[in-house]
Amino acid sequence: MGQIKFVDQKTQLAVQIENCGLGPMIIESLSFSKEGKVSSKIDEYLDLDSRSFFSASIDSEIKKVLTPNGQMDVFAKNVTSLTPEEIDLVRGKLSIIDVRLVYRDIYNNQFVAERSLQWFSRHHS
Repeated sequence: MGQIKFVDQKTQLAVQIENCGLGPMIIESLSFSKEGKVSSKIDEYLDLDSRSFFSASIDSEIKKVLTPNGQMDVFAKNVTSLTPEEIDLVRGKLSIIDVRLVYRDIYNNQFVAERSLQWFSRHHS
């Protein structure tokens, strides 16, 4: 079973994919959407210096296999050098994005996990 997880710690903001199943998870695609537009790259929806964060893209040509209990970052930003206001700006940019993960198990069963990144705005009204 694939999960989309969020990390919001003093040193890092991240979006991760985790394989909570017993067998390999074959990721077929990962897409991000904002205001009806869909892309395989989260970079297109973040107004951030692309050198200031890590992002991974997965599409139909570039597949990824996660072992049981394996995980991978699809977005990660070190925030140790940012002010609280700058961190809130990054959270705000993330919070308006949705993520969709399509994957298969070894028996070729397809699964879809979707999640809004709105969680990153949980401290704001």
